[in-house]
Amino acid sequence: MEISAVAGNTARQQSISASDVPTLRRHSWSS
Repeated sequence: MEISAVAGNTARQQSISASDVPTLRRHSWSS
């Protein structure tokens, strides 16, 4: 069960970071 939780967590982090990169860059440019 721990493996499943870690795998799911990693997948979520990768998806979030992938979609947040352009957003973070936009915020950086705005600042």
